[in-house]
Amino acid sequence: MSISIAPKSAKPSAEIPAGEKSPRRHQPPAVVDLNQPDIRLYIRDVLYFLRISKPTLYAGIKAGSLPKPDGHDRKRPFWLTQTIKAANGGVK
Repeated sequence: MSISIAPKSAKPSAEIPAGEKSPRRHQPPAVVDLNQPDIRLYIRDVLYFLRISKPTLYAGIKAGSLPKPDGHDRKRPFWLTQTIKAANGGVK
C-alpha cells in the first residue's frame, strides 16, 4: 500500500484591480475637541492635530519646540488637550 502526499495549493492572493487603492492599515484618530480639558491624546492624535510626522515630533521635543508628554499610560506617552492646544497656537 502506498500513500501519496499532495503539496498544499497556495492560497490565491487578493489582487487589487488597477486604479484602486489598497485598504488602509490604520484607522484615523478619533475626533476630539481640543476645548475639552484633561482628555488624553496619544501619539497618533498629536501627529494628526499638529500635522507632523513621528520623527518631527520627537525632534521637536528634543529641541524644545514641542512639549514633552504630560504622562505615560503604561509605556504609551500622552499629552493633555490643553497642552496640544497651546502647542498648536490655540488653533482648533
